[in-house]
Amino acid sequence: TWVSIGLAVFCLPWLRWKHPEWERPIKVSLVFPVIYIIATIFITIVPMIASPIETGIGIAIIATGIPVYFIFIAWKDKPQFIKSIIHCTTLFLQKLIVVVPSDTKMN
Repeated sequence: TWVSIGLAVFCLPWLRWKHPEWERPIKVSLVFPVIYIIATIFITIVPMIASPIETGIGIAIIATGIPVYFIFIAWKDKPQFIKSIIHCTTLFLQKLIVVVPSDTKMN
């Protein structure tokens, strides 16, 4: 958990450096993310030394999201059958967990 949260917080200074022109909805001093990143590194490194196998398994579980990102987000020229599968799956899940907006207005 700390690895994924630390990486998410790491994105704040990285995006400020790479894309300073982007609008920031929330202005945060860089002191807080830097302290948090240092603490995350410490909290992550100590267990890696104490129990490297369990930590490696956790990092492997987090890394399973990398191919998912490349297949569903980064890959822009997907074949039509993959787009169709993604669309059908999205519709099914929306109906299953009732997140589809209704067609009629409620009074």
